[in-house]
Amino acid sequence: MESENRLGGVLAAQIISVADVASLTISGGYVSSAVLATGKAWQPLELAMLRSTVTPEVEESDAGQLLKTEAVLYLCELAAAVKSIVTEAATKGCLLRIFYSNGDVILYGTMEWPMHGSLVRVPGTGASDGHVFRLSLVSEEPYQGLK
Repeated sequence: MESENRLGGVLAAQIISVADVASLTISGGYVSSAVLATGKAWQPLELAMLRSTVTPEVEESDAGQLLKTEAVLYLCELAAAVKSIVTEAATKGCLLRIFYSNGDVILYGTMEWPMHGSLVRVPGTGASDGHVFRLSLVSEEPYQGLK
């Protein structure tokens, strides 16, 4: 049986379109906070019981080192309005705010290098399983090393 307090596991997630962000604060080479445009708010994502992950890793490329971040979040049933917000943000570019069970809150994506991806309905494996939505997001940005 899996522990309820998975050290570092994804506890909650929120998304916002980069068009709804006024500015970002960068500290130590990473986004530390976002100032939202007037009247805009983070969209909470209701996570399903499946394991959601966010994996940042440094990759070598012809242009130098890239920080590639891949997020795979499994979401519960979405209201039509929420589905529209999430799909538009994923398509046009977004920031992702992840709350980890160890207390960390990390922002992924930037204004210049936002996360992009898709939202797909995934059927359950059994007749009574229903379905979930899989939100897959990726961003790549130049990596300068630890600052």
